[in-house]
Amino acid sequence: MLLTLLDITHRRQTESDLKDQAAALESANKARTFLADIVESSDDAIKVESLEGTITFWNEAATLLFGYTDEEVVGQPASMLAPEDLFVEEREVLETAKRGVRTEHLSTVRKRKDGSRVAVSLNISPVRDVSGQVVAVSTISRDITDQKKAEEDLKEYADALEAANRTLEKLSKAAESASRSKSEFLANMSHEIRTPMTAILGFTDVLLGEDGLENAPLNERRLFTRSNGTACIC
Repeated sequence: MLLTLLDITHRRQTESDLKDQAAALESANKARTFLADIVESSDDAIKVESLEGTITFWNEAATLLFGYTDEEVVGQPASMLAPEDLFVEEREVLETAKRGVRTEHLSTVRKRKDGSRVAVSLNISPVRDVSGQVVAVSTISRDITDQKKAEEDLKEYADALEAANRTLEKLSKAAESASRSKSEFLANMSHEIRTPMTAILGFTDVLLGEDGLENAPLNERRLFTRSNGTACIC
């Protein structure tokens, strides 16, 4: 009887390694699916682009914000979302991410499918592989139209309040000036009236002294003149 002995240690180790790899792959796929579900259900618009600037992923929130479906944008340049006057900015943030640097809360403007502009806040992040190399760039876009409108309304209110304060200050200064002018006018008038009136009163006293009781009606008028004249200069 011939017995053949085979060493299957290596084969068993290989089978064990294959099982471990299969389990790891399944776990990675589950994690990838889980993360994809989170990204897809996010309220923020999320896109991923290659290092060349080509869109490779586009979630439902991005469709709602920009109007494009994923079929329309995947494979297209990400610059299609930037208005012409912001092409340079789009290239700069891509280059920054390719260097491994995040850009957070970039307040800017992007273009919708219908050509309208929308105010957005962008968070741009590098996507790395297991070795740490940057392989893609993800962008989270959040619509800040309402926030911008509130800021503009607040600025308009502040500007209007400042203008009202300036007008009030001018009116206050004008009132002070008018009050001073009135006081000066009254002082001048008092002086102008007092000088001749003093002379009139003096003559009235002389006339009253000269006529005595011989001309009573006339003296009554003179007394009236003197009484009123005194009131004017007091």
